[in-house]
Amino acid sequence: MINKKTFGGILCIVFVFGLFLSSCASNPLGVASFGTSTTKKQSFDRKQMDLIGSPKYTILGPVLVEKKWHGFVGFSIPGIGSTPPFDVFYLLQWGGLSYIDILEEAKRLYGNDVDAVIDINIDHSNTSLLIFYTNRKYTASGFAVKYSRDEVE
Repeated sequence: MINKKTFGGILCIVFVFGLFLSSCASNPLGVASFGTSTTKKQSFDRKQMDLIGSPKYTILGPVLVEKKWHGFVGFSIPGIGSTPPFDVFYLLQWGGLSYIDILEEAKRLYGNDVDAVIDINIDHSNTSLLIFYTNRKYTASGFAVKYSRDEVE
């Protein structure tokens, strides 16, 4: 025969599972109960909303920039850097690509009407000779935009 402690434990477990299962049920009569669910459904009109003060812009066209970076006599220190688990430092390096380079190329292509370059993707190809010389070719692409100065509705 089952003793009283085991029977009480089983009864408590059944009660707890019953509470969990009943809390997910909706109330078919719409009467307020322990939960907040009712059978009354409401529908709201959906409107396209923009952020207040979000600028409007016109895409002028694509921008593509290629630049090189060079590094001489590199050495690695294990444990510093995130990917790979070591980082390489160069005694002499120059070149590279920045946002200013992309913006200047956009202004050269589309005139001084360019306000920004958006949706920028950067890729690179690497050529290296052990730690003595590294040459990277960066390729950046994006879209030149001109923001409208009109007031936002």
